[in-house]
Amino acid sequence: MFELNKTSIDELITGFLSGGTTPEEEKQLLTWIESNDDNRMYYEQMYHAWMSSAQCGRLEQEREKQALKQIFRQLQPAKAQKNISWTNVFKYAAAIAFLIIGTYFVTRYITTRQLESNLSGMTYEAHYGSRAYATLPDGSKVWLNSGSMLKVLPGYYLQERRIELSGEAYFEVVTNPEKPFIVQAGNLTIKATGTIFNVKAYPEEEQITTTLMKGIVFIEGTANDGKAFKIRMNPDQSVSYKRQSANENTVAKKEADHLSLPPSGKQNLPQGLLSKSISPNETETLTSWMKNRWVIDNEKFGQLAVLLERRYNVEIRFESEELKKYRFTGTIERETVEQMFDVFRYSIPLKYAIDKGIITLTMDKELKKQYEKAWKQSVKDSI
Repeated sequence: MFELNKTSIDELITGFLSGGTTPEEEKQLLTWIESNDDNRMYYEQMYHAWMSSAQCGRLEQEREKQALKQIFRQLQPAKAQKNISWTNVFKYAAAIAFLIIGTYFVTRYITTRQLESNLSGMTYEAHYGSRAYATLPDGSKVWLNSGSMLKVLPGYYLQERRIELSGEAYFEVVTNPEKPFIVQAGNLTIKATGTIFNVKAYPEEEQITTTLMKGIVFIEGTANDGKAFKIRMNPDQSVSYKRQSANENTVAKKEADHLSLPPSGKQNLPQGLLSKSISPNETETLTSWMKNRWVIDNEKFGQLAVLLERRYNVEIRFESEELKKYRFTGTIERETVEQMFDVFRYSIPLKYAIDKGIITLTMDKELKKQYEKAWKQSVKDSI
């Protein structure tokens, strides 16, 4: 493996972006970029800076060309007479130096301002019926579930990396202990320096759930008894936080509970929090929304209907409240919404009708009798 120092890399990147590299140099740069995530992030930062200053750079390059032409026109007569005025040479050289230095600082200033402008008010969104992927300015990767929105707040990456999340997101955060990655989800704050985790925080749902796969995160908030808390999570743990209703909100006490969850996840937690350890299978279930393979584990049909509305951008209406109590377990791969409900009928006695994006569910009484009969027979056979 070849070694490249920072100067060589900078020259390769700027040469590539300006179209001045050979095929061999481009292959060399591509190999370097793909060798690790830090190299890829550095290239992306250089790319954004280059693109931000491109327009200004083109303008200043044109001015430099005009200035050089003027200088050569002034010097040409002197060369013909073989009597060069060194005073003029130094004067014009100083003008070139001033122009180049001025161009550098103006371009740098405009680039910085443009980058700051781009990093304030940046929003990513996944509408109902879709999912989204984004690479944040620092190279961190985010996957958004249906019906989710992520806002990059002003000043991102200057002192910290702060975002707001409404919905569900899976994060792969670039490591930087000096600039913590902060997710504001409702009235809960989740801090990481470099880690992989999932946050589910839909505003219409009662709970905010954080699941940690790799690294360390800290969760901060106010418990239902009004006491502030700060919890340190370990990999393969999941913490659920019950949102406070308007009449439950109280002023937090100054002191805070600083807790570190043991590997088992079992500990006396502040009011409104639940913690559990998760297995690799549970991790796959929790993050399967990112893939075409959707794993559903013993989910109540009433709650599952909410997930289906987001995933397929439909509205589900229950004519029978009893249907909401049934549970479903299974793995769904690339099924249409009609195929989904055909699958549900193997374990849930329902009838469905679809009209203009509205799915109406009713109880199939005959199918219910068949299921009850089969269930009683299975119980009898097991005795």
